[in-house]
Amino acid sequence: AFPWFEKAAEAKLADGEYALSQIYANGTEKLARDDVKARDYLERAAQKGYDTAQLDLATWLIEGRGGKRDYETGFKWMQRAARSGNVAAQARLARLYRDGIGTDGDSVQAAAWYIVARRAGLATMDLDSMMDGLADDQIKQAMMLANRLRAAPQSRPILSTTPTSTPVPVPAQSEPQPEPESEPQSKTLVQPDTSQVPAPLPDPAP
Repeated sequence: AFPWFEKAAEAKLADGEYALSQIYANGTEKLARDDVKARDYLERAAQKGYDTAQLDLATWLIEGRGGKRDYETGFKWMQRAARSGNVAAQARLARLYRDGIGTDGDSVQAAAWYIVARRAGLATMDLDSMMDGLADDQIKQAMMLANRLRAAPQSRPILSTTPTSTPVPVPAQSEPQPEPESEPQSKTLVQPDTSQVPAPLPDPAP
């Protein structure tokens, strides 16, 4: 499968780039693990709007895997993945806000992003504990912010190679044309059969 993923990556397809990042990140029997190459392919896919690559890249940047550690850039990639609708990224972004990693600590923002993730079905004990420690006014603010975040439009992928669909022009409807008149078919005149007509009765005698 590797040659196919490699060709897809050479064609600048995000799916192929992400697949190569996973192969290099884990290694195979014939291919040695290479975190530097893996991170490079992660960044390529992330730049094209691949939200899972954005999440992984954010994690690698924060952990310093495959290159230098960069908390702020890692936070920005996690934020981008969360805004695109990645539920796992939304929960991890909540933790970054909670712990002040790559950004200033913000309990309301952390709670808001966790509420968004919670509504999508993701629940974690550590973030539930965080929610339990918030004041009522903080919960209220987080709920209001979560509602706005949920209604916000998703971020658009950048430098995406996926062709955007263009509307197909609908041809203007022309007025219906009258059907051509056909030549009237000649009708066969049926001659009356006079042999069956009774003879007229004689006039009555005076």
